[in-house]
Amino acid sequence: FEVIRQSLAWCAANEQPWLCAIVAATGSSPRPVGSLLVAHASGLQVGSLSGGCVEEDLLAKLQRGEFDGAGTRIVEYGVSAEENERLGLPCGGRMEILVQSLTTADCSWLETLLAAMEQRHCVVRQLNLTTHETTVSRVDRYHDLALQGEQLSQCFGPRMRLLLVGAGQLAQSLAELALAMDYEVLVTETRSQVLSQWEGPTVPLMQGLPDDIVREHA
Repeated sequence: FEVIRQSLAWCAANEQPWLCAIVAATGSSPRPVGSLLVAHASGLQVGSLSGGCVEEDLLAKLQRGEFDGAGTRIVEYGVSAEENERLGLPCGGRMEILVQSLTTADCSWLETLLAAMEQRHCVVRQLNLTTHETTVSRVDRYHDLALQGEQLSQCFGPRMRLLLVGAGQLAQSLAELALAMDYEVLVTETRSQVLSQWEGPTVPLMQGLPDDIVREHA
C-alpha cells in the first residue's frame, strides 16, 4: 500500500519514478515474488526487494540513467557465483526484477488500485510489457503473481486483519507484534474499565461482544 501510494504521489508531481517488482526467484530469495519497491532519481525509495546490495546496485543503475525512457525492463541478479557473493544473495539464489518507468499517465490506474485496497477489495493489475498498457480489475480471490510472455498479472488485496478479544497485557504485546508485521489490528473488550487502561499501541478499541464486532467489520 505504501509503495503504491508513494508511486502515485511522485507521478502526480511529474517526478517519473520507477516501480520495481520481483517477478521470478529461484533458490533462496531475501524477499518473495511480488515484493515491490518504488525509487526516485534522487535516491529515495519506498519498499524493499532485498534489503541489501541488490537494491544498492539497482538504485545506482537508475541514478546513472540506465533505465531512462525504457518503459519496462527485466533485470536479473544472481546469474553467477561471483555475483551472488558480491550482492549477498543466499544459497545460490537468483531473482528477476521488473523495472517499470512511471509517468503522469499512470496516475489513473494507481488511483484505482489505491481506492480498491482502501475499500478492502481484491484487484489485479494487468501490465503488457510491450505496449506498457496497465489495467486494474476486481477479482474474487487473490492469486500469485504470474508473468506469461509479455503479460504480467499481479494481485493486490487488503491488509490482513487481526481481532484481539480482550484488552489485557497479552493483547497489548500481540498488537505490537501484529503491527510490525503490517496487520490491521482491532481490539474488542466488554469491560469499559479495562479499555480505559489500555497501554498498548494506538489501535481501534471497541467495547462489545466479539460476534457483534465481527459482523460490523466484516
